[in-house]
Amino acid sequence: MKAKKFNLSLSEDIKNIQSKIKSIQNSIKELDGVNSVRVDILANNITVDYNDQKISPSEIESKLKQNQLM
Repeated sequence: MKAKKFNLSLSEDIKNIQSKIKSIQNSIKELDGVNSVRVDILANNITVDYNDQKISPSEIESKLKQNQLM
């Protein structure tokens, strides 16, 4: 298992971001090979623990971009 930190591009105020955290986590967790997702809104990043035999960092990044988070 590996972990990778991705920088997020969040331009909303803190209230809107907090309500969005669950949706961010669910969106990434649904990817096969993702074990856990931690969002740090103060640091503006997300840490994803994943199985590198099943998914690559570029696939995770692609999903983040698809959801307009990067």
